[in-house]
This record gives sequence, structure tokens and C-alpha cells, in this order.
Amino acid sequence: MEYMEYEGSTAGMAYNLSVKKERDVLQVCVTGERTRAAVVAVSKEILAACLQEGTAKLLIDVRQFRGRLALIDDYEVPAKEFPALPPHGGSLKASAVVDLPENADRFVFFEDVARARGFNFRVFPDIDRALQWLDSQTKQLADSGRKGS
Repeated sequence: MEYMEYEGSTAGMAYNLSVKKERDVLQVCVTGERTRAAVVAVSKEILAACLQEGTAKLLIDVRQFRGRLALIDDYEVPAKEFPALPPHGGSLKASAVVDLPENADRFVFFEDVARARGFNFRVFPDIDRALQWLDSQTKQLADSGRKGS
């Protein structure tokens, strides 16, 4: 896959996505203003890219996605918006988000809400830890597939 750039806007808020596939991970960097509407729009575009690439692992870097969601949105986005997104074809198995360390106080809450709804999703303060987790998820999925055979 070649490096791709997407530009979009929703509800007057502009955002940009830079997408590349490195090894077996689709890596997306998001810039712009972080609002609930922008997060939902970005998520739709990212899922479309996952479907196009048939990727199992996704890394989303939101460190340049300015601002923070309201606390209620930290609940409602993974609880209501994520389940309403179009299906991604079943290929996506694990998603890691990299956010600024100063947002860490909200990582666990957002993550717990998403995971409680069946999303294999984690938030990390650095890319290396996120990539390590994604690799561990691939190994766990492969091991569970062999056990079931």
C-alpha cells in the first residue's frame, strides 16, 4: 500500500488522515480538531481503509488531534457510535490508539467501554507499547486458532 492522505470535514470541523501500511499494521495519523462528530467521521474513514486493505491490526495516532472529548462523549462514542459504524468485513482483530500522556486519565474509561462492547481496543501513551500490544494480539489469535483446530 502506498502512503495516502485523506482530508475531510464534518459539522464545520476539518481533519486529516495520513494512512500507510507498514508490515501487517495499518497506521493512521489523525490531525485536526477532536470533536464527537469528527471522531465518528474519522472512524468511518478508518474502517473503510481497513476494509480496503484487509488489515487485521490497526494503529491510530491521535496525538495531533487537538482537544479532548467531553466526559459524556468518552462514554457515548464507544457505547453508541462505534457499534453503529458500518461493519469492517471481519478482518480487523485489534486496534491500538496512541494519545498524549496528558490524556491518560481518560484512557482506561474509554477503553473499558469499548472493550465491554466487544472491541479489542487499547489506548497507549507511546507507539512502541501500542505496536508490542498489537503483536501480542496477533500471537494470541493465532494460538487460539490452533487450539480450536
